Amino acid sequence: MPIKLQNTEISSLVSDIKSKKLLLPELQRRYVWKSTQVRDLFDSLYHQYPSGQLLFWETTDLDFARAASLESPAGSESNSLHPTLLLDGQQRLTSLAAIFNNTDLVVKDSKRSIDIAFNVYTEKFEVSGLRQSGEKGWVSLRELYNNGVLAIIGQLELDSKAPETQAIYGRLQRLEALN
Repeated sequence: MPIKLQNTEISSLVSDIKSKKLLLPELQRRYVWKSTQVRDLFDSLYHQYPSGQLLFWETTDLDFARAASLESPAGSESNSLHPTLLLDGQQRLTSLAAIFNNTDLVVKDSKRSIDIAFNVYTEKFEVSGLRQSGEKGWVSLRELYNNGVLAIIGQLELDSKAPETQAIYGRLQRLEALN
């Protein structure tokens, strides 16, 4: 079978992980990324830096396939007769799926919640923690992708007439567009 180049939206790939149309080969290592690597991935995507290519294999032989390391609802089985195996890019796509879908990761057989914070003033990304909750301008990416830009704008209590408000709105829209 020939190799083909295909441009696919991140949201489509994340949806395929959620619906289990995109699976991992059994030989693929488990999820191992640290929170800082997820932070750096979002920073790279936001600034439109290259983030690498992904490698897929379309097959009907599923004897050696498994779902990504995401917590998934009970009874959610693959609904595709020809799922695709993700050969390279598992750490990146699993991280994106966890944030976009507000889902916990399964790391070493235990659930782990991960979130990334974005500062609307400095455009800096950090792993979410107590520090961000006490400082102005930090936004949870899980919350942004779950509730949308307008909900976040409301939480920030911005002055609609302030010149920086339009810039902040644009930054949040740019970030939301990653999904």
